[in-house]
Amino acid sequence: MPPGSAKPSMILSSAMTERKDRDMTDSMEKLAGVTPDMEEGFQKLKEIFDKEVFELYIRQGQGYVPYMMNDALECYLVLTDCRCTGEYLTGYESCTVGYLSFKEEEKVLVVHQGEENIFTLWFREIQVKLEGYQYHQIGHFWLKEKGQEQWRQLVYMLGTVYDKYEYFGEAMCTSREQELMRLMEFRPFRYWSPIKESLDPYYPDTVQGAAEMRRIAGLAGDKAMAFLAGIYEKVPLIFLEKVIIYRMESPCSQKLYEKIRELVCQESIQYKKRDYGKEMNERIEKERLHVEDELYRRGFRGKYPRFSKEGMEILAVEEHPFTVGFMEWEKFDFRIQLMVSEDFSGKKKSLGLNGGFFKGKGRQGRIER
Repeated sequence: MPPGSAKPSMILSSAMTERKDRDMTDSMEKLAGVTPDMEEGFQKLKEIFDKEVFELYIRQGQGYVPYMMNDALECYLVLTDCRCTGEYLTGYESCTVGYLSFKEEEKVLVVHQGEENIFTLWFREIQVKLEGYQYHQIGHFWLKEKGQEQWRQLVYMLGTVYDKYEYFGEAMCTSREQELMRLMEFRPFRYWSPIKESLDPYYPDTVQGAAEMRRIAGLAGDKAMAFLAGIYEKVPLIFLEKVIIYRMESPCSQKLYEKIRELVCQESIQYKKRDYGKEMNERIEKERLHVEDELYRRGFRGKYPRFSKEGMEILAVEEHPFTVGFMEWEKFDFRIQLMVSEDFSGKKKSLGLNGGFFKGKGRQGRIER
């Protein structure tokens, strides 16, 4: 996944959606002056230029350059004691080239944005800021095309895990995450794309992906899916793929869905929650309590983020801004949305977590924003 920032309201990080550009990058060196022996920060800066995703934010004498920003991870470069002569312009990422040189104790980065603009950055050093965050309550996967949002959310989550592993490896992924992310290499699983296009160009199809689905289906007690995934592991036929997709859309895959989600949540919870400072943190907690109180008033039981009453199940999901808010592509704030499952069969039975989103008579799933 090419590095770069992404607004949280996007379906996936820009890194995921631009993966296909990896092999299309111009072979011309976009940042001269960086040698292989230089420290990590300079190598990442060169990579940013090479991938044509250079962005710059200057705040209080510091320069900030996003490397990879998504719901599971934030990585950016800080140019310390930074000052700029000239003006950085947005919208020139694809035609930006630079030259790095050294003058006494300072580094000098001259940047050409096409033929229209040149500016120079003076700074002391490059620091790499990297932090992983919880991602299991995230809900940036909404499309106008409705259906199977429960699967889209899991594809979204494991897609961000896959991305961070590609660029940071074991340093930013648990061993279990490395197993779970292989589901992205199982084509029937990623069928429910959380973006407006197929994910097939961005991920390989592997035996490991099918084997991981078979393993988890076994844990869930779904013998039929374990059997189908086992055959697909050996013979990945299109007909078989359609059979698996059809089964995953039906209520009989409820246990499989809940098991995958449980395993993802177990890994996500090991990371830090985003910290926005006292004022913002208190506001977020107040909004969560408001949702909880309102659902209690309507007769629901449970505890945030999961609530239920006769015939209905609700899961609260969240949209989070970056901890470094000025790196957003647009003004963005914390939001809570509800995944609502309801039984209309007259039996008022529990459908299970997000069970209303599976295809079946008498059930319905919807997003309340």
